[in-house]
Amino acid sequence: MESFYTTIAILTFGLVIYLMFSMPTKKEVRALAQPEVSRRRIAALREELAARLGKTCTLNLDEVHGVVGAGALTGEIVDVDDEWVLVRVPGQKGSRLVAMRLGHVSGLEEQGD
Repeated sequence: MESFYTTIAILTFGLVIYLMFSMPTKKEVRALAQPEVSRRRIAALREELAARLGKTCTLNLDEVHGVVGAGALTGEIVDVDDEWVLVRVPGQKGSRLVAMRLGHVSGLEEQGD
């Protein structure tokens, strides 16, 4: 009988963990509730980035990103399209190109040269 309760406890714990990771974030809920606001924000950001092609900028990210490893991405803006921005990031072994979704960018800071 004790193994039955242990099994139920493990299954319940697993279900709680699954629900915790499958729940939408507050940002995703807002984007679903007000898609026009999100589209306008991304369009304005796209225009700002397009005006800064070839310049060094810092893109502030909504959260820590796996590829970048920080909450900000600093580099030269190479290309911008409807959904993505391409940034040349300097590194120890030379530069690398990083593509970032515009939806992940929360702000923009132009670096003084």
